[in-house]
Amino acid sequence: LRQSFEQQFIAGLNYTFTYNELVDEDKTFPIFISTSFDIAGNTLSLFSGGNETIFGLEYAQYARADVDLRYYWRWGKEQSLIARTYAGWGIPYGNSSTLPFVKQFFSGGPYSVRAFQIRSLGPGTFSSEPTDSSTTTFFDQSGNLSLEANLEYRFPIWSYLKGALFADAGNVWLTYDPEIPEDESDEGIAFNERLRTEGKFGKDWAKQLGVGVGFGLRVDIQSFVIRLDLASPVRVPYLPEGERGRIPFFGGGDNNLVFNFAIGYPF
Repeated sequence: LRQSFEQQFIAGLNYTFTYNELVDEDKTFPIFISTSFDIAGNTLSLFSGGNETIFGLEYAQYARADVDLRYYWRWGKEQSLIARTYAGWGIPYGNSSTLPFVKQFFSGGPYSVRAFQIRSLGPGTFSSEPTDSSTTTFFDQSGNLSLEANLEYRFPIWSYLKGALFADAGNVWLTYDPEIPEDESDEGIAFNERLRTEGKFGKDWAKQLGVGVGFGLRVDIQSFVIRLDLASPVRVPYLPEGERGRIPFFGGGDNNLVFNFAIGYPF
């Protein structure tokens, strides 16, 4: 965790492929596909002669890829049902033991799983709440693997005012053990041990998905969209087993209602 915030030199190549049928307004079932591949540090490793720094800064080495798939059903006047799946994975190697912070994956917020606060979901069943062994909090919870699925029904209400009903599911995970520095405090060691046991991706990943539902209002003026979404969790992965399920909007508990304000559609 500490290394991801340290100053690093990032230089690499990014490849992006996008296939978009949404521009064809007469198409009833358009699809959208976007995938990218990002690799960094290999060229710097050659020029640095195997040293861990260049220009006095450590340089990052990693590979990162993601794919965003969307399927649209259009019918009636301005009505549509959109199904989306997203997956992303990044691997640090060589000079890096973790992905740079800006290259990590996050879950929760107005463009993700809207029933959870921004960047508050995951990794795995990890919770940022302090425990008996650690008072450290994790204000931006991240991972190197992300899985997400969304379903949204959009419909007109009146003039520029649109409505939406939606369901979101997703989380982030770690696929490697966090590195613990030799000079780490006892509290920091306990914190990293929690990440290792609660944040790792495994066979129970489906049980660790955060799930939420909600509804929203959108003011859509010639493609400029102001979006208001109200969401509530159905499944909270960081709660103890047997307590993770909730009745949306009426289940009580902390953060049972999450309000999202954003510009533009979530996808």
